Amino acid sequence: MSVAILSGFLCSIIAFVSAKFRKDSLRMTGNPVVDFFLGSELNPRLFGILDFKMFLEVRIPWFILFFLSLGTCLKQYELYGKPSMEAVFLLFAHYLYAGACAKGEHLIITTWDMYYEKLGF
Repeated sequence: MSVAILSGFLCSIIAFVSAKFRKDSLRMTGNPVVDFFLGSELNPRLFGILDFKMFLEVRIPWFILFFLSLGTCLKQYELYGKPSMEAVFLLFAHYLYAGACAKGEHLIITTWDMYYEKLGF
């Protein structure tokens, strides 16, 4: 958990400093703490190829959540011989949501958070 938090801070610091250095900041408040957490760049990209906002909002987290739910069900099966109904329900819900995100990924770019919100911590 601490590695995830530290890498989140590191990535956010790199994105913040990079946007400031390239003069790609947008709608800054003037308060560095607020600007750091809200983000400074609207569409951060890696070498013009990878859109970080799209990658971090949909492609990675929902599939990680699905696989965590799958791991929970498998661990319960290993320990108790069957997973609980709550874990199976959660696995099914995460399966449906991850599938919907994968099928409708091309529609995400028109949502409010992609169009207007910046990528911050």
